[in-house]
Amino acid sequence: MSYGDALWSFRAPDGSTATFVVETRQALLGPQLNQVLAQLAELDAIPLVATPHLSPTLRASLANRGVSYVDSTGNLQLLADAPGLFVERSGSAKDPWPSDDTLRTLRGRGAGRAVRALVDFRTPYGVRDLARRAGVPLGSLSRVLDLLSREGLVPRDGIGTVALCSIDPLTQLDHSATIVEVPADGVLIVDGVFALRPELDGSWNLRIWLAVDPELSVPRGMARGAFTEGGDDKAEALHRNRYLAPELIYMAGVDPEAVADVVIDNTDFERPVLLRS
Repeated sequence: MSYGDALWSFRAPDGSTATFVVETRQALLGPQLNQVLAQLAELDAIPLVATPHLSPTLRASLANRGVSYVDSTGNLQLLADAPGLFVERSGSAKDPWPSDDTLRTLRGRGAGRAVRALVDFRTPYGVRDLARRAGVPLGSLSRVLDLLSREGLVPRDGIGTVALCSIDPLTQLDHSATIVEVPADGVLIVDGVFALRPELDGSWNLRIWLAVDPELSVPRGMARGAFTEGGDDKAEALHRNRYLAPELIYMAGVDPEAVADVVIDNTDFERPVLLRS
């Protein structure tokens, strides 16, 4: 398997050559750096990274690894041992073509608080929990983390591992030993009851409450499970006494609708209504 988009060769007066394998990227983010360099290392040539703009942090990281680079603003460094070659030029420190409104600097009180929280508190923690500890809005912390991740200063190699199911409610089989890896850009959706209790509330980045009249939940539950639960009477008793009763206690004690970030009226499956976001 080969990588690289071009080969550049420089010939010295004695006839020896330095050959660079060029990897061009529309954008190069810090977390991608190790993967790109690992791919280039498989080729018998000097790695060189080319992209529209390289931030000072990424340029310093490349230079520390002895990797050559060039960007469209004029930032350039060419390094070779044999024949000896060193060329360096400075271009723009700021990206002249920002593609969106993502955070570009750590200026401001909110960014400072977010960085201090990252230093002070030990992982693991959820983004929402860290925002609460830092006393900054969730959106502000997310933008700071995104900036630090793009610069390769905060590793976000993956969320970790998760068991997607413990006890299957229908078969009663235990699937907790089935573990899957969650990638860095993965989204884990947890569907369950009592999830907004205070001891669990800090675990979620986004909390969604599906609002429905409690009495409506009984016939819906019966429709799903009457066959396996021994008929309508047993199904109604199960859903009214085992499921609805503790749910009413939970709603009275926690008020999950008030705690949730997003509230959806789910009375009509075909026409859900967004009540709050």
